[in-house]
This record gives sequence, C-alpha cells and structure tokens, in this order.
Amino acid sequence: MSSKLPSSSEIKIVVSAGGTGGHIIPARNVCRELLSAGVQVFFIGNKNSMEESIIKETGIPFYPIDVQKLYRSLTFKHILFPYKLWKSIRQCKKYFHQIKPDAFIGFGGFVSGAPAIAAKQKKIPIYLQEQNAKPGITNIHAGKFADTIFLAYPESIKYFPKCQTIVSGNPITVATASPLLNDDTVATASPLFNIPNGKDAISTEINGRDAVFTNLNGKDAISKEINGRDAVFTDPNGTDAVSTEINGRDAVFTNLNGKDATSTETNGRDAVFADLNGEDAVSTPEDAVFSPNQKLFILGGSQGSMFINNLILENLDYFAQNKIDLIWQTGKSHLQSIKNEVEKWINCQLSTVNCQLNCHSDPERSEGEESNCQLSITLFDFTSSINDIYSSADYVITRGGAMSLAEIESYRLPAFIIPLPSAAVNEQYHNAKSMERKNCGMVFEQKEKTTFRVKFDLFIHKANGMYTKNETPLHITATQTIANKLLEDIRSRHI
Repeated sequence: MSSKLPSSSEIKIVVSAGGTGGHIIPARNVCRELLSAGVQVFFIGNKNSMEESIIKETGIPFYPIDVQKLYRSLTFKHILFPYKLWKSIRQCKKYFHQIKPDAFIGFGGFVSGAPAIAAKQKKIPIYLQEQNAKPGITNIHAGKFADTIFLAYPESIKYFPKCQTIVSGNPITVATASPLLNDDTVATASPLFNIPNGKDAISTEINGRDAVFTNLNGKDAISKEINGRDAVFTDPNGTDAVSTEINGRDAVFTNLNGKDATSTETNGRDAVFADLNGEDAVSTPEDAVFSPNQKLFILGGSQGSMFINNLILENLDYFAQNKIDLIWQTGKSHLQSIKNEVEKWINCQLSTVNCQLNCHSDPERSEGEESNCQLSITLFDFTSSINDIYSSADYVITRGGAMSLAEIESYRLPAFIIPLPSAAVNEQYHNAKSMERKNCGMVFEQKEKTTFRVKFDLFIHKANGMYTKNETPLHITATQTIANKLLEDIRSRHI
C-alpha cells in the first residue's frame, strides 16, 4: 500500500452494463458523475450494441466483447453460450491488464457477467448496482463474490447475504424541470409537444350543472353567466376567489395557495374541490375525486405498450366524463394508429364531447355543439424531455420498469402501475409492489383489465394520501452516493 492518496485523475474505474436501457442509463449516469470528479472511466459492453452507441456519445473509451445471453426457452443458441462467455472473460482479463483499474462496477444485464468474473480472477474490487426489487440472474451470481452492492430497493437485501449492501436508490438522470404549463408558453424542447399553453380554460355546462372553470396562466379567472347562473370561478394566482350565489346557495370558492379551507393540498399541489351542482362542496378526497383539468401522463416505455394503448382507447369516454386530460406517449410504431383511433372516437362523440387532440406539431381540434364533457389529448411517440411532462402531470399510468418508477417517485407522482407480465424474473411486479408498500402507487395487473374503471376510481381516491412522508427520494442523490463510495473505498485502500 502507498501512503500517498491518489488524486481523482489517477483513479481508474471500469464500468459494464448492457442489454436494455434500464441497465445502461444508470451506468452512464454514474460514469458522468465519475468523469465530473476527474476520474478515468472505461466501459466494457457488447459490440454493435445499444450500450456501445450510448456510451460512445459520452466520449468514454469503449471496450467491446461478444457475449450472449441465456434464453429462457430451449434454443440452439445456447450451444454458443459457454464458448462466448469463456472468450469474453479472456478478453476482459486482457483489458484489465492493459487498464490496471482500481475498481470494477457492473450494472446488470448479461453483458456485465463476463467482466465481473474477470475482475474476480484479477483480484480487482467488485461493485454492483441492482435496479430492481427482484435482482436479475447476472447480479445474483456476481453478488456471491462482489465486495459491495448498491440497491434501489431494501427488499433486495435478502438476495445478497455475503457482501455489503447499500440502499442508494437508482441513479436517475437528474435535470432541472421546466414545467410545460408556465408563462403561457408551449414546451419547445421537442417538436412532438403541443401541450395546452395555460390560456383561459373553456367553461361548459356539465350535465345541467354549473361548470367550474379555472385560468391556468395565473391570472384572474373570468366570470361568466352560465344558463342564467353565475359560474364558480377560482383565482390560481393565490388571491381570494370571488364568491357568488348559485341557485340561492353560497358558491364554493377556493384559493389555490392553500388558504381558505375549501382547498386541500394533494401530493404537493393545491387541489380544487368544488361542488358542480351548486351545493356547498365538501373538502374531502371522496367528495372531490376528479378536479377539473387534471392531467394523466400515460407512459408505455420507449417502444410504447400495446396493452396500455388499447386500455386507454377503450376508456376514452371514462376520462372525458371525469375531465382528465391525457398526455400520452404511444411509442413510435403506435403513434399513427392511435391518432387514427382517437380521431374516430372524437367523430363519434361530436354531440357530447368538446375535445382537443394534439399530435406532433400540428394540433387538430374537434368540437361539439353542446358539450357535456371535455378532454385534451396530447399524443407523441418519444421524448428526451420527459422531466417537463413529469412536472406538469398529476398522475401517471406506467409499466413497472425500475428507472421509470425511480423518476416518477422523484417527482412524487401517484403511479398506477401495470407490470409487464413477461419480464425476465417478474421484476416489474416486484418493483410495483415496492412502490405500493411505500404508498407511492397502486398495482394493476393485466389480468384485471375488466375492472380498470373501478380500480382507477380507487386509485384517484388514494392518490390524495400518497407521498405523505416529506422525504427526499434516494434516487435523486444515487449517482453521487455511488460515485462517492467508490472513490472513498479506493482512497482508503492506499492508506
């Protein structure tokens, strides 16, 4: 051991991950954190792969191997697995001899198995990061000889009895969010967005009752007479709303800054609770489940989810009746077909629905003569500016991918989670159940499809009580936690 502590620029760390973005993105985020500290970072991954294209964009040296995953079904490809694994281990040992790293960290995926074994044989300190509540097969086996494992979920500790575990959260991409509905502007980060820009909301009569309408741009809401009655209106800029009389009863007025007791805060946002039939509103989640202009973000992953897309299509009337606007990531291959189906639905509802459909940068608007509900639908395929959407949404429907759930939890969004049943070790279900136990979401399995409306009603009721603990999610600081631990351990070995 040397008595001189190495500077960051003298420290070398090899990183590996692959297979899916759920492994690669957290690895890339930690790489960036290490680079910002001046550390020399090297990456091992499969040649001609997703990880190669993503990591090369960062400028990090990429060292290719050719390893094959184990398929769950019987296939002749399994014949090549032992040979490719052995060859990749040999190649990794050569890379380690050339680089002489101070540590190795693997982020899962079958690709990281070979360098983990090579690191063990070369007596290089081994670290792992596990994104899921139920670990994958690679980390399960590598965990038997690893020094330290960083976990996203405390439920994972039981799978790694032989090494040090640190519940660090998942290293998400931390970005400064700029809400879409801000300063009357539309998000310009991606041409795929055309979100309503915060101008005066449209006021209509709902089932013969007076509508509540709100101005989303922070200015005083406009008062109109609807069917001979004064409308209830609310001032979202924090000053007291004007109270008027509806059918001889005192109108409900709500102040969105949390004052004047008919308003309560929901998930860090001030909820508007109003009684649409002219009676005094009761300020409870049960009596004010659906507030006007609430926004639901539908997140099916980068490729989109056919099941989730079809589920939303089948329930458009439900969202319209409950005045829930949709911000809908369809996936690239589904965008045009979903747009066509939504347009068909709008055309069939012209006498009852006032609906605005936004798709790409060419929004189309279809209106009925006498609307009894209204719905804004924004369709897009994929975006790199997802933080903007998180900050503008009230709820999210999502799969159970570990990184998506980590981002959702960091934005304190109530999540209606539909796990992918075909996931490798059913990890999405276990991730979703962990979120449910933390009171951050509700699990809805695909086999429950026929009960969607009942379950979503229950979810909205429960959403008001989610995220009751005022704690900063670990995911926000996970990249720093992991990078700092690596550097601390490496320097301590030189003392």
